[in-house]
Parts: sequence; C-alpha cells; structure tokens
Amino acid sequence: MLIDVVSVTSGLPAGEPISTGETEIFAKFVSPERQDELAIVTFGSSTCPAIPHRFMAVGTAVTKIVLAVSGGEECSADFGPTTTVVTIPEGFTLASDLLIDNQRAVFH
Repeated sequence: MLIDVVSVTSGLPAGEPISTGETEIFAKFVSPERQDELAIVTFGSSTCPAIPHRFMAVGTAVTKIVLAVSGGEECSADFGPTTTVVTIPEGFTLASDLLIDNQRAVFH
C-alpha cells in the first residue's frame, strides 16, 4: 500500500543531535502523543533522496516500509540526511520487528 508522506526536508529532525559518521537509516516518533506519525531519516544524495514510498503489512501490523529514490535524472554527489515524516494509516500499528527497506528499524 502507498504510504502517506506528510513532509520531506533536508537534514535531521528537530532536536536530533548531529553525529558524525552516522549513516544508518533510523526512525523516531514525531512526538509521544502522535504514535501515528513517524519521522524516517535516510542518508544519501540531497537532490535524489530515498524516501518512504509504500508499506507492507501482515493483518494490521506494518512489517516493512519500502523506500524509493526521488528526484530527477541527475543527482548531486553529496551525502547527507533527509527526514521524511509519514502517517501510519488508521487501524495499523508498527510491528516490533519493522524493516525499513531491508534493514531492521532503529528507533531514536
């Protein structure tokens, strides 16, 4: 199923400390009150970032979020974080072993 993208911004989520060398995809809830909004941080080209595109579920448990490269035909050779905020559809929850692309989700 397609995932509802709320926003895509270059950089880390507000309040996330900048750490040198971190290049792993990670996720965090936008706020403790909003367990249906998830910020997913990916690393790569700033003009062609990998962003959440769709999700897979078993029953009502979201088991995998699939990324797709966005942008045009030419991508910059820089390397940095992109934060995409997505909404988990009503009636769904995140599986405890959630995958983002083919990596086990790391929550900050």
